Amino acid sequence: MSESEFNNLERAVLEWYMEHYQNKQLSDQIDAAKLVKREWAKHGFYVDLAVPRSLGVVDPIGLCGSRPIDGPCIKSRNIDHSGQAILWDDEGYIDCLEMFAYGERFAERIEDFELIFVKKPRATLFPWLAAFFRKLFGAKD
Repeated sequence: MSESEFNNLERAVLEWYMEHYQNKQLSDQIDAAKLVKREWAKHGFYVDLAVPRSLGVVDPIGLCGSRPIDGPCIKSRNIDHSGQAILWDDEGYIDCLEMFAYGERFAERIEDFELIFVKKPRATLFPWLAAFFRKLFGAKD
């Protein structure tokens, strides 16, 4: 990850991914990532990345159970209702860091921020089975 290309928020989010997931392939790709283009869309940013295809591929489903790869929530007074980061891949190679506001505004410059991970509950494949076990064992819905 080139220090001069990424801004403070982008660098912090990418470092968060390496620390949170502790996955060698993901860390190697982030370390080698080059910024291709940054697009501000008023509600957030699309940061296009390039990584060498000689690196090992990342399996987003094995990593976090979904695609895109879940990232941290971003709290800042410059983001309406906070925001989130997600990391997209193309056939196992990270290619876009997306950061967006839950509200309408994500300021073009974010200097003061806090990154927080909020674990999302996993949806069950068989909701009727989960309800059956809750009733069987006396748990309340």
